[in-house]
Amino acid sequence: MDPKVIEKLQAIERRYDDLATLMGQPEAIASYERVQALSKERAFLEDTVLMYRDYRKTAGEMEGVRSILAEGNDEDLVDSFRRRGG
Repeated sequence: MDPKVIEKLQAIERRYDDLATLMGQPEAIASYERVQALSKERAFLEDTVLMYRDYRKTAGEMEGVRSILAEGNDEDLVDSFRRRGG
């Protein structure tokens, strides 16, 4: 994935996490309007963040499989992968 896209996704993820922290602060809790605004922003970002996290997890798993295949130590896995067209 393009590094600029990754940077943007990381910034969105940081903001998403920051919003959860902000929502828990006493200043925010004291203002219903503030909590509502933070909640709306967080909800807006949620699907993007969850998909990005899934992407990272899958990319990490794929890297692990590539490493195993490159080493060729797990013959059953290599054979299975090759039978499936990889």
